[in-house]
Amino acid sequence: MKLNNKGFTLVELLAVIVILAVVMLIGVTAVGPLMANARKKALASDAISAITAAKTAFQAEQFSNTSPIKANTTTCFDIKWLISKGYFEKNSSDTVGSVKVIYNNGMYEYKVWISDKTYKYIDAKANGDSLDKDAAEWGNADAPANCGGVSGIVHCTGTSCTVGR
Repeated sequence: MKLNNKGFTLVELLAVIVILAVVMLIGVTAVGPLMANARKKALASDAISAITAAKTAFQAEQFSNTSPIKANTTTCFDIKWLISKGYFEKNSSDTVGSVKVIYNNGMYEYKVWISDKTYKYIDAKANGDSLDKDAAEWGNADAPANCGGVSGIVHCTGTSCTVGR
């Protein structure tokens, strides 16, 4: 009687599984840094959008009779405040931080602190539509919602803007 052996042996199946595991390991280690870089670039893009939102809010709030924001003031905008007022669109509730509009001798400078709970991009200055990456620092914590703890300026948090802290 002749046996018909048409299956794979256990050794052959294990060899295929090991090969697949090695391919997966190589793929995961190659994709991990790409994903991290993509998240950092997305956060930098969000920082630029937050600065644009702060510019718009700074100009628009000056027309409100109840707002303490005036043309020649330094103002801190919490990102949650910018979202709540419709100046900044961000679907993620993980995004926190602030944008500081600094008035200095007739010129305005913008600094941003932003975090997505995985990375933070802090103390970045805006030059036109890009961030000065040499002045920025990457980290793994939350960005401050109070412009780095500066007091004595206009702060927009919660639902209103107030002077000092």
